[in-house]
Amino acid sequence: MATKIGMMDSASFVGRSEILSWINSTPHLNLSKVEEACTGAVHCQLMDSVHPGIVAMHKVNFDAKNEYEMIQNYKVLQDVFNKLKISKITELKLSVDNLEKERDFYFAKLRDIEILCQCPEIEKSTVVAAIKKILYATDDNPSVVAEAQAMVSLQQKDALSPIVEASSEEKMNSDFQKRKCIVNLDVDATSITALSPRQRLSEATDVHCSGSSLVTY
Repeated sequence: MATKIGMMDSASFVGRSEILSWINSTPHLNLSKVEEACTGAVHCQLMDSVHPGIVAMHKVNFDAKNEYEMIQNYKVLQDVFNKLKISKITELKLSVDNLEKERDFYFAKLRDIEILCQCPEIEKSTVVAAIKKILYATDDNPSVVAEAQAMVSLQQKDALSPIVEASSEEKMNSDFQKRKCIVNLDVDATSITALSPRQRLSEATDVHCSGSSLVTY
């Protein structure tokens, strides 16, 4: 069973000159261009070098110039692939198709976010600026995300500061009013205690006659 090579394997990223050099050195040929191997005869020679005796070399036309002659050479090559059980890597194609669909899906989502961030109503906000910082980052530097988070956190602190100050001032005013009420009550109680019994009765009578809802005992 032949070893399968994926599309991301290093063998898929070899230059033309390197391929030509390898072709010439393996079956000891003297090709000047890679295109000269298009007849299929060179492919058959390469397979025979890797798997000696498996290629029916007597069926290979080394002088093929017409398309039908080249096709015959490729039929010989296909027979070799069938014997070695080398089939087209289908699972790989499905995997690549799925990856491309996933890539296109997330790219579309990012594009939608970019369009939204360009709306005049929100484009100047700190949150949008943080999102753009991540969208337009040129590398996978983790500090970009940290910087964006810091921008949002700073904006939240600035927005909350006036509220905190107002709350503190309101609390101080409330405490002051409570202390004032307590002092007034203490003063009133002291004043009432200093009155004579007749004056206390007179004060109570005035409150009752004024129509107040207070009930005195």
